[in-house]
This record gives sequence, structure tokens and C-alpha cells, in this order.
Amino acid sequence: MTGITGATGVTGITGVTGATGITGVTGVTGATGVTGATGVTGVTGATGITGATGPTASSPTLAFSEAPGTIAIFPPLNTEVTVASVTQNVLINQQLKIDYALAVEIIATANWSIVFEMRLYRDTTLIDTRIFNRSSSQAGTQRFPLASTQVNIAPTTTTSTYSVRIIVTAATSITSATAINRDLNIITFTP
Repeated sequence: MTGITGATGVTGITGVTGATGITGVTGVTGATGVTGATGVTGVTGATGITGATGPTASSPTLAFSEAPGTIAIFPPLNTEVTVASVTQNVLINQQLKIDYALAVEIIATANWSIVFEMRLYRDTTLIDTRIFNRSSSQAGTQRFPLASTQVNIAPTTTTSTYSVRIIVTAATSITSATAINRDLNIITFTP
């Protein structure tokens, strides 16, 4: 028969720690946490270098003719008379705003009538025509202030002459007709 186990003896000194074992497999990544509050905005950086200056925009140009005094337009009948002109250099597709103003003065006997055309030309090309038709039973001097405006696009790069011409196409009891104070203005715009 076995006797009673005796009292446990005193624990001995702990031995040296053994070598670390191999690292185990990494576990699954946990859920992303809540985004933190945005931090304070930092100091604004220095202003960058100024870029190169762009090309200068084109400015409209003005050409004009102001002719005081008179020029005879009748007689003769059916004859074009240039009453104002401007010569200028133009570039293809430039837009020209052309304005002209003048007065036509007639000296007439009783029961007169007159028909004339104001024609605007670019060189030899007719751009626009205005027809004036008037009659009266009273004799004397009559003056008619006239004006017109037109926009024309230059078809080519060249030097062109823009002119206003008047032609009297019908006249009854008209002694004479003159054009007075002829003004022609051209403002040129480059697109």
C-alpha cells in the first residue's frame, strides 16, 4: 500500500526563457474608424509669378472726308458725280461702318420734279443705293438734307476707295442742282 503523499517541496529556480516562436498569421483588418475633424487651414502660400501680357486688342480706326462748299450734280442728266470719297487700307473681313451726310440744293421753276440716286461704291463695286423723288408746284430754291449708313465687309486685303456718287435720273423744270457740305465717315473694326 502506498503511503500519504508528502508536502510539496520548494519551487526551484526558473530556468532560462526559451527562444521566441514563429509569428502567427496576421488577423483580418478591422473596420475603418470614423474620420477625424478637419484640421485648421494652413497659411496661404506666396503669390506666383505674373504671366506674360497677352496681345493688345485692335482698336477701331476712323477715316473721313468733310468737303464744305458745293459741287454741281445737274445738269447733265444721267451722269454720276462723285461728291465725297475716302481711300484707306483694309484687311479681309474687316467691318466698315460707313456714314454719309450731305444736302442737295435745287433751283427750280414752277411745277418742278426731280429724281436722283445716292450711290455708295467700294472702288467700282456698287454697295448701296438710295433713291430720292420730290416734286412741287412752287418755284424757287429748295434744299434737302440727306444721310445714310451702311456696314460693309472688306472682301480682300487691299487699298480701297469708298465714294458717294449722285446721279440725277429725271428732272423737270430744274435749272440746276448742287450737293452741299458732303461728309463721309468710315469706322473700321477688325474682328
